[in-house]
Amino acid sequence: MKIAIILLLFLEIVVGATNKTSWTVNLFTVDSMKKVNFYIKKYVKKPSANIYIFKEKNKYRVTYGVFPNYLKGRALLTKESSSIGVFHPYVLRHKYNLRNPKAVPTLIKIIEFGKKRMVRKNVSQKKKDHTKKILKKRIEHKKNSDDYRFSISLAYAKSALDGDIKLLSTDTSVDFKNDLGLDETNTQVIPEFFVQKGANTVGLKYFQSDSSSKQVLKKDVTLENTLISKGSNVQSKVDLEYLKLMYKREFMSYNIGLNYYKIENKIDIVPDTNPIIHLNGSFGIFSVSIDKEYLFDDKSLFWNINKGITGDVDYLNYTIGANYYFNNSYMLSTAYDVESLEIDSDSYNSNIQLNKLYFQITRKF
Repeated sequence: MKIAIILLLFLEIVVGATNKTSWTVNLFTVDSMKKVNFYIKKYVKKPSANIYIFKEKNKYRVTYGVFPNYLKGRALLTKESSSIGVFHPYVLRHKYNLRNPKAVPTLIKIIEFGKKRMVRKNVSQKKKDHTKKILKKRIEHKKNSDDYRFSISLAYAKSALDGDIKLLSTDTSVDFKNDLGLDETNTQVIPEFFVQKGANTVGLKYFQSDSSSKQVLKKDVTLENTLISKGSNVQSKVDLEYLKLMYKREFMSYNIGLNYYKIENKIDIVPDTNPIIHLNGSFGIFSVSIDKEYLFDDKSLFWNINKGITGDVDYLNYTIGANYYFNNSYMLSTAYDVESLEIDSDSYNSNIQLNKLYFQITRKF
């Protein structure tokens, strides 16, 4: 009986591991990954075997190497005692087979001769992999200039109107907010369509804003030789509509664009005792734009500046916002956008400013 027990112990030590277990050298156990990284970096600079990190309850166990039996583990321990001896290591038999890492539920990381390989990815690692896939597809698309990619965007915007109008014939200035009461927030749905090929993009955007109000005038106003007396009830309406054609090209991580706007502007003032006053205009302008995007994992920040260069309208637009990439096909955006138009017509001058906060979903094909 004693001989049988001794033989079994000998086989356990020399032959050792089965297909369900393995031998390894236990280095240390600590309470945080910060300490794990510190000790490994300081004392295990040139490992000759893999380092295994386990999370067991609230502790992190670090072991060194995988061996078929106790004697193999002991040999490595003796060989590298000068470097890892500071941990007071010992050879132990692990209840799982470390040669099959995915079958070990407590194993979270393997360092293979200085290279980290995650066995079970945490949330941040999944996000990094998700971002790498997005960036990889973007790079592949840019390299393959024969690929066309289509995008459709739909934005829901909340906008506030500000500005004034001045008639040249009477030198009368009327403020949209203070005089006409056009201070309510309006909503718009803004569609956009893009076609991209390599670093080149062309697009189409439609925008329409309709602001209206009823107000009792606080002062006498003369418009088109018509006196509207203080205390009169006035209905006012300002419509701004434009169609934007856009081309842009990526250059040194910036997008440089040339745009054309077809703008329709309508201002109607309806006093309760006088004829309706119509002030309408139709304009075409060109503008140049520059924008840039800063990527952070699957999110990004961006800005855009767009300045008119021709026509009867002095146009300025600037935007700052953020994107979230669900994948390479869907993107959610939010931004604050300001559009300013100074209109010089034959009969009147008008300053119109729209402050918009919008949310946008983009689908890429």
